[in-house]
Amino acid sequence: MSPLQPVARLVLIIGFVSAPALRADDVDHAVALGTQAAKDVSKTTGKTRADLADIRAETELNQLEQPDPAPIAAFSDTLGEMPSAQVGPITDSLTLAVAPSNDAARRDALVTAFTQQKALELALKDASAEFSPAEAQTRLLRHVAALLVRQMTNIRMTGLVGTVSEDPASLAGSPRRRYTVVGVEQSALELELALINRTVDRTPPEFSDTGPNPTALAVKGGLRRTALLSAAQDATAATRSGPLSRAVLQQKTVEEKLSQLLDEVLNVEPKRLIGRDAKKLLKQLTADERALRTATEKQTPDRPTLAERQDRIKDRTEVLARLLAVLDPELAKRARAACKKMGEASNCLKPGGNGAGAVPAESGAIALLEEAGQMLAAGAGGGNQPGEGEGGGNEPGPGAGGVGEGDDEGGDGDGKGRGKNGRGVDGDGGTPTDRESSNLIPGDKPLPPATAMVLGQLARKEREALSPAEADKTLPQYAPLVEQYLRSLSAPPPATP
Repeated sequence: MSPLQPVARLVLIIGFVSAPALRADDVDHAVALGTQAAKDVSKTTGKTRADLADIRAETELNQLEQPDPAPIAAFSDTLGEMPSAQVGPITDSLTLAVAPSNDAARRDALVTAFTQQKALELALKDASAEFSPAEAQTRLLRHVAALLVRQMTNIRMTGLVGTVSEDPASLAGSPRRRYTVVGVEQSALELELALINRTVDRTPPEFSDTGPNPTALAVKGGLRRTALLSAAQDATAATRSGPLSRAVLQQKTVEEKLSQLLDEVLNVEPKRLIGRDAKKLLKQLTADERALRTATEKQTPDRPTLAERQDRIKDRTEVLARLLAVLDPELAKRARAACKKMGEASNCLKPGGNGAGAVPAESGAIALLEEAGQMLAAGAGGGNQPGEGEGGGNEPGPGAGGVGEGDDEGGDGDGKGRGKNGRGVDGDGGTPTDRESSNLIPGDKPLPPATAMVLGQLARKEREALSPAEADKTLPQYAPLVEQYLRSLSAPPPATP
């Protein structure tokens, strides 16, 4: 389970339950997910630090020039600080949420836990981008698409709070907690855009021979042309100060600029990579809509919460349609029709709606998504060219409903992140060409998430194959092996018999 998956679940619980008191099973579920995730983060950071130490030891033992020990040390130090500095306070807040107390105190504890989890999420993304800027650049399409989805959702959230009061200072109780959540999310969006700006403002060593990443160049130019960073700052300031109607307008400006940036990325990103990300997102959305239909049939949780879940899935499906439009207009047509069905289901679930019509509308959306999936699997839009598998690396879902940032990709907040074991350096599948073979990992099978000693063994085999005259040269495949191995650390451990 991804350590970030409980975030979306907490948002739904603290912001959109209509009953006078929180449902005990909802709170227990959210707290159980959050507590387990906190334990997983502590365990994973410890293991990752040990693996990084092994990689450094192998580098020194084999007298290799790669990887550079400085980024490894910095990343290891950052991971070492997280359990006590960030994970511990999250666990404390979750403990308060289930302690005997009044309803308001439990809600406040959940809001605090959400805020702390968002800070942890940002810290992990920032540390990861600093440690491996090349990997961060390969995820730009997913990252930009995910931010667009989140901004769409936050606009709706802010508008709902604004119906209570335009002045944030006058909010109290539940509306105040909802406002805190949207403010934290808007600030997080601003910080992630700054992170993207730092990511594209460099040429990683891995690209020194091939030149700058075209997608990174497109994002860098798009950020400058749209003045997106300053627009994000304005949106955060407006959300903090109000009036909230003005904050919504500023947020919509950010949405428009993010939409422009996504278009620029789609213009330069290879279709096979767009197809890979679209296929993963489509699969996740189909699963999420099925889970929502099951919850609607059981009428748990309450209808307003189900409506919000449906709206979040709809936001992601709208962005999916943008990706599919690049591949095949017929695919995008199915996704947009699914969005329409999702909107009908959401209206049925909202107060005053025809509750009985929700399940048929959700079933219609599922059928359309499944049809698009079948078309995409059959090769619509060129997403399955020979030698180009689905891939995607070892990437658990973020749980916040993102578009594949590792997500990417994610869920609708039910704590069921999913990932795949891809093949090749970037998880694209297939076998490297002869021209690439000196720099890429053979794509016949994935590197297993075992121990860093696997890397040492592979490195020694490579060194043994070199002639004595070349013994002091950097191993051509070692750095990509390290990169893929580090991605594999986030994969679920192999099932034990």
